This record gives sequence, structure tokens and C-alpha cells, in this order.
Amino acid sequence: MLKQMLAESNTKYEAFQNMERLVRHHPRINGQNLSSFLILPGQRIPRYKLLLAQLLKLTPPTHADYKSLNGALDSVTSMAEMINEELRSSENRHFILDCIEELGGKISLMTPDRMFVRKGEMKYREKFGKKRQKGHVVPLQ
Repeated sequence: MLKQMLAESNTKYEAFQNMERLVRHHPRINGQNLSSFLILPGQRIPRYKLLLAQLLKLTPPTHADYKSLNGALDSVTSMAEMINEELRSSENRHFILDCIEELGGKISLMTPDRMFVRKGEMKYREKFGKKRQKGHVVPLQ
């Protein structure tokens, strides 16, 4: 979703394009684009989880910091799960909004508890007919 927004900003806004071009050519940036930096904060929590798991593995259970490390690992793990769940929920809402846009925006599908299930092609028969039709279906929960 973020990459899509950046791509749209790059094509729509000339000032944004110029700023990103200037930043990308800065010596400290090493030619990386903005999206590669925006993902960094999201990678920190999993890295902390790996670091704490490794520390816990190498720390004897009798060590004074063992309980604290275990508690920190539990906290970071639950935080990572919460962030992942929120990302899935956000992607779900974004996909439903895309579906509404594909339908011309004339139908309201958004409710707080609505979940996208899947999008795909289906084949169906006309009423009492033998002719098969193709269409698209987007089941929501």
C-alpha cells in the first residue's frame, strides 16, 4: 500500500519527484529510494525479537537477567503480533475500498467488522439456460 502511494506521488507531484531525486543522489543515501527507508522502522521489532531470542538462548536460566530477558521477549513478541494484525486489517480495509472503487463507488461495503475473504472469477449459468457466463465475485464476511 505504501509503495503504491509513493508511486502515485511520484507520477502526480513534480515537487515530490524532484525532492526524491535530490535525496537519492545525496552521498549518504547510497542511491536508495524513499520506500527503502520507510520500511526500516517496521523491521526493527522483528530484529529486536531475534536479538532477544538469541540472548535468551545464550543466557543461563540461573542468571539474574534471565527473567527480564524472557519478559522482554514476550513483550516484543506480542507487540509484533499486534502490529502484524493491524497491518492485515489495514490491507483488508484498503482492498475493500478498492473493490468499492471498481464498482463505481455506488455501493457501501465498509463496516467496522467486515473482512475481505477472496476475490476471483466464477462461472455461472443463466436462469434456466445452458449458456455459461463468467463474472467476478468478492465474498466478504
